[in-house]
Amino acid sequence: MGKKQSKNTSVNELAVMIADSFKWVGENISDLREETKKSFSEINIRLDSMDTRLDRIENLLLRNHLNRIERLEDSMLAVKKKVGVR
Repeated sequence: MGKKQSKNTSVNELAVMIADSFKWVGENISDLREETKKSFSEINIRLDSMDTRLDRIENLLLRNHLNRIERLEDSMLAVKKKVGVR
């Protein structure tokens, strides 16, 4: 009977060890999920900031091009007037 008791204890200990391992894995996966969510949140904030900066740059460039085109059109009108072309 002594061997059977020892064998059952070993099986029970093994079951507890496996259960503890699953619990540990579950906790680590939860921690990893939280870290991943935090990282993605930070990435989204940085991307939003980059979008804002790129929008500003794009607007400045477009405004600059529009101003240059308007100046060219004004110059062309002045040339056309001097040449007598409508």
